[in-house]
Amino acid sequence: MKKILLVQLRNNKKIAEQEFRCFEDALASVGANIERLNLHDKKINLDELSKYGSVIVGGSHYSIHDLFPQKKDLIELIRRVIDAKIPFLGVCFGFEMLVAVCGGKVIHD
Repeated sequence: MKKILLVQLRNNKKIAEQEFRCFEDALASVGANIERLNLHDKKINLDELSKYGSVIVGGSHYSIHDLFPQKKDLIELIRRVIDAKIPFLGVCFGFEMLVAVCGGKVIHD
């Protein structure tokens, strides 16, 4: 089974760690190997996507409506995941990003 990539955009290290541990615990029962990339710490290397069997984009303190430095790269990552037909799970912020990339409209409460 290929690794699962958890993409995070979290500036709070404790929350980032908690989110990672929750996914790791939830996926342990199926023997999944999860790796994470926090975009606050490291830039996306899109050429490495092929080594992952699936991608998760988790939560963030940002919204799709916010401007943040990693937005362009994250949009490109999701586009490439879709084009490559890599299974994708968007949770909270990750779902907002997926909707926007697919041409949908995210409405603030």
